[in-house]
Amino acid sequence: MAHSVSSQLTYMRDLGKYAFVLHKLTKVSVVANVRSLNLVWSVPLKTTDSHFTLFRLIALPTQIFPDKFVKYSVHYAFFALQHNRRSYLLLTEADNSRCDKEGITICPAETAVYNSQPLTCESSLFSQTENVNRLCRRKLIFHHRTPSLQR
Repeated sequence: MAHSVSSQLTYMRDLGKYAFVLHKLTKVSVVANVRSLNLVWSVPLKTTDSHFTLFRLIALPTQIFPDKFVKYSVHYAFFALQHNRRSYLLLTEADNSRCDKEGITICPAETAVYNSQPLTCESSLFSQTENVNRLCRRKLIFHHRTPSLQR
């Protein structure tokens, strides 16, 4: 069961059903001094606008003439798109390695969230916009052999 708090935050009420998930996501620290012992629980709260779908970016060579191909260079290996498609994140391999991938993927909030207006090379490749040639570095490849399947 989920209960809405200020229409953005959700928390789980049925602990029996979600105990395993909460156990995996919750971080507990102990802070002590001579007079007290304090437990600090860190429970991630998911807002409705912080859910992203993560894609790995793989730029494949594209044929532009019979013997010429172009390959785009991307700086970020991962592209995360918000479900309402208004915002996105760009992650490097190092950024992705800091994410906790057990069950639900949770990444530290260390990366800038871009709105869909300022285009980057990675977002224009994903959206297949006309700005790709202006925003992306590219390399011309001559006599590239495309893979083929044979039976």
